[in-house]
Amino acid sequence: MADGQLNTADRENRMEEALRHIRNWCEAYPIEAFPEPDLTVIRAQIGDGPMAALHAHWARHLLEGIARHAQKGLQG
Repeated sequence: MADGQLNTADRENRMEEALRHIRNWCEAYPIEAFPEPDLTVIRAQIGDGPMAALHAHWARHLLEGIARHAQKGLQG
């Protein structure tokens, strides 16, 4: 095996660990602790533009976190 390469078991373990991190990331904001907001009311208060910007920000934050964990699992 070349330097820097992991054997199959190590690679599988690393990827499983990455998946556990992704699962934990996905479960970070349970509905019991953070009830669903009334988005219609919030949109009326802040407007469509800021609402769209918030949605984009949240989506980027989530996807960047998931991508970071996935990348750790795929490295090697």
